[in-house]
Amino acid sequence: MKTVFLDETVLGNALAQAEAWDVARRATSGLQEQARALVAGIEDAWCDRAVAAAKVRFLEDYADVSLWEDHHKTLRIQVPFAWRGPTEPKGYTGTRAALEHLVHRLVEDGMPPYGLTVAEAVTTLDEQLVTHPGHEWRGDGGGKVVTIAPDVLELRFPDGPPVAGLLETD
Repeated sequence: MKTVFLDETVLGNALAQAEAWDVARRATSGLQEQARALVAGIEDAWCDRAVAAAKVRFLEDYADVSLWEDHHKTLRIQVPFAWRGPTEPKGYTGTRAALEHLVHRLVEDGMPPYGLTVAEAVTTLDEQLVTHPGHEWRGDGGGKVVTIAPDVLELRFPDGPPVAGLLETD
């Protein structure tokens, strides 16, 4: 025969602690998703600007807008600061890390930079942009100061968070 002892107080405290941990985990996950969407919005803005510039050059050369759609399909535009290799393209060193730091800090402080230019967001944050190896959110010191490429500073973040359910299909 086995006797089981249950301490209701300890069980209650453990359940409360588990619930608090889950609430914090869900909140952090939501902030991380919001930050990822903001950085992706800047990547999209850079790509849109590159496509628009390519269209202007194409029309200067060919002067026939009806040819653009087929040419557009052949474009291979890569966002230089979205690069995840061992070396970053010249002129964009540290840009992705700086953007991530900027966005994470603003989102964490409850001031997501929706509708702001990157330069306006940098001014809003009013602190150095640094990398924190191994930390997506606030680091505990360390890291190196990084900058954002000048052509990225003029890009604008999306106007607002994505509306839930827009991408869902039946």
